[in-house]
Amino acid sequence: MEMFIRIGMYTSKWYGAPNLHNCYSIESLAIPPTVWIIFGVIYVYVDDFLIAAANSHEINQVQRALEREFRLNDLGTPRSFLGIQFDFQADGSVSIHQYQYIQKLLSDFRMETCQMKGSAMNPKQVLNRRPDEEPPNEETKARFATAVGSLMDLVVGTRPDIAFALGTLSRFTSQPQPHHQVVYVGGH
Repeated sequence: MEMFIRIGMYTSKWYGAPNLHNCYSIESLAIPPTVWIIFGVIYVYVDDFLIAAANSHEINQVQRALEREFRLNDLGTPRSFLGIQFDFQADGSVSIHQYQYIQKLLSDFRMETCQMKGSAMNPKQVLNRRPDEEPPNEETKARFATAVGSLMDLVVGTRPDIAFALGTLSRFTSQPQPHHQVVYVGGH
């Protein structure tokens, strides 16, 4: 399926705009108020938005309708949006990724030489608190929480496949132990 995406910026109030449905056949989803159903999707973040649809005609139609209600700046086809990069393929498909963000995380956590692994965590692996391990210091707690939080940004953006592992690890952010940290760096 061919997908067309256009990025823009608006200068009027739009977030949760009650009059948005008046300018086009659009309905808001119950959750979140930043996603609207049309022929495709409009995603709104503060004063930026993406329109995605099956063809460029539908995008142009939506854009013209929105321009009747709002002042817009068309920024063209996106290369990235909110830290997510778009790769447009010759067959019309679109790939999304957060390669730059992942590279930054690897650098921040001094893991540039790590090797990829088949899965984020063995689902049968049980994590718990071990009373015999020393409590972590504040720096260790902060580093662990930062790692888990940073990886959660990937779950929300492009990597829902690591949600289980991060959900499991997030239970230990107040008292991470060495065997918890091994999981987020890819060990067993």
